Parts: sequence; structure tokens; C-alpha cells
Amino acid sequence: MNESEKNRELSDMLLNGMLQTLKSDNFNRYLKFVSHFPGYSIRNTILILSQCENATRVTDYDKWKELGRYVKRGEKGIAIFIPSKVKIKKNDIEQTLIKFHITYVYDISQTNGESLPEICNKKLDGNIDNFEMMFNAIKKISPYKIVFEQFDDKAKGYCDYKNKKIAIRMGLNDNQIIKTLIRKFSNCVIYGEEKNKELQKIEAESTAFIVSNFFGIDTSDYSFEYVANWCKDLKTEEIQQTLENIQSTANQIINSISEEIKILEKGKNLEYDKHQKLQERISQAAEKSNKLKNEKELNGIEKNIHE
Repeated sequence: MNESEKNRELSDMLLNGMLQTLKSDNFNRYLKFVSHFPGYSIRNTILILSQCENATRVTDYDKWKELGRYVKRGEKGIAIFIPSKVKIKKNDIEQTLIKFHITYVYDISQTNGESLPEICNKKLDGNIDNFEMMFNAIKKISPYKIVFEQFDDKAKGYCDYKNKKIAIRMGLNDNQIIKTLIRKFSNCVIYGEEKNKELQKIEAESTAFIVSNFFGIDTSDYSFEYVANWCKDLKTEEIQQTLENIQSTANQIINSISEEIKILEKGKNLEYDKHQKLQERISQAAEKSNKLKNEKELNGIEKNIHE
């Protein structure tokens, strides 16, 4: 099969993958899959899912080799599209075009070798330090003020778009607070765009699902049964645009939160180092003081003996 035929095959796979994605029993699975690949385009994410539905970390052969892992004999590569710049001359004017060609990547399950380090602070395990780090990171990047209130109804939170405020119900546990905050934060990021309310809801809820799943927050209460019915009359280009909006917004939020967490961790480590150094100085001072005290007592005893 030549490259032109392979391109057509992958394009057909991509189109079919997009249509299959919108089926209600597939959408949650698709969003969970997307959360593993925040750096990939919607097209390549769907292509990876279509060829290896259990993939979690993929890269090319040479990169796995750099990481101390090697592709197992007989493993079939996962085909994706990558862009490259091509210069052409037209009427003596040089132009740069973007051309897509096929390359192959492999999932970590297709390799053997060195263990890979886990992404730092990816999981929210209920530890208060992790909760505070996550909460403060979102608070730092949020365009809306975040407050805690007591509600009369059963809602866990709400967005006040007029006053640019996200309110969280008082009394929630750490996991519920972060989960609600991500949900409302996603709503306020998407709110105001020129699209109908139903599409805003789909994009905001889907974005929140991806972000929550990336950081290891429970997403079992999310339901997208309405998505397939609402999107059935959309054109393929509109479906693709919706999926791209969801993924790009989720990627933006994930990257922003991750960057803020790194900054907060750095500050925390600096504080820890300062505390450790202070403790060391106190310990050294105490040791020196005890040494001087012992020497003084010893000199006193020797003086008494000689007298």
C-alpha cells in the first residue's frame, strides 16, 4: 500500500472514529482516553483510540529508546499524521506549505525496559497538601472570584456570570470541592462564546470530565447520554469542531493548572529548604552551646581540684 492509499485509509478511519465517538456509550470512554493525551490533536487522538483503545502513553521508536525502553518484536505501530513544512516556488515566489504525512508511534504496553517516572502530583489522593495545591492553582488562573457559601438548594456550586463569581457549597469534602470547582471553572471559561446553551453545556461538561480524569478525580457521576441525540443533525465538520473545542480547552486548563502547581511546589520546596536550614542552624547552635557549657563546667571542676 502506497502512502496515498494509506492516507485515504487513515482519513476514513478518522471520519468513522468521530462518528462512533458521539454514540452515548462511547463518549465517556472517548473523553477518558483524551485525558491521557493532552498534547495530541483531536485527529491523532481518535486515530490512536481507533487502533489501540487501551493506550495510555505513546511515542515513537527512537524516543522510547532514549527513555530506556524498547519496542517488542512483532509489535505493529500506531499510524498518526504529523505536519511538516514544505517550500515550493510559484511564479518565482517561495511559499511554505504544511503537508501531513504518516508516522508511527507505540504504546508503552508494546515496549519493555526501564520504568518511567509518574507525573508528579497527577493524582488527588485526598491529602490536604494536594488539595490546597490544586485549589490554589485553580484560584490563581480563574478569571472568576472563588467563594464558599451556604445554599438553600442541593447544588454543590454555581457560576454567577454577571458578577464573575464561582460559589462552592460550604461543608463539602476536599474531593467534592475540587470536582465542583473544575466543573464550574470549565463553565466560566466557555461561557459567553457565540453558541447555543446546549452546545456550551456539552463542551463545558466534557472539558471538566477530561480535566478531572487527568488529575485522578472521580468522574463516575458524569453522564453524556444526551450528546448523541443532540449531535445527530450536525455535519461532520461541526462535530470535528466541537471535539476540537473540547480538547483544546481541556488542554489549556490542564497545562495552566500544571504550571501553577509547579510554581507552588517550587515555593513549597524553597520554604522547606529554608526551614531545614534554620533547624540545622538551631541544632548547630544548641550543640555549640552545650559544648561550651560542658567545657566551662569541666574547667570549673579542674579549678576546684587544683585549689
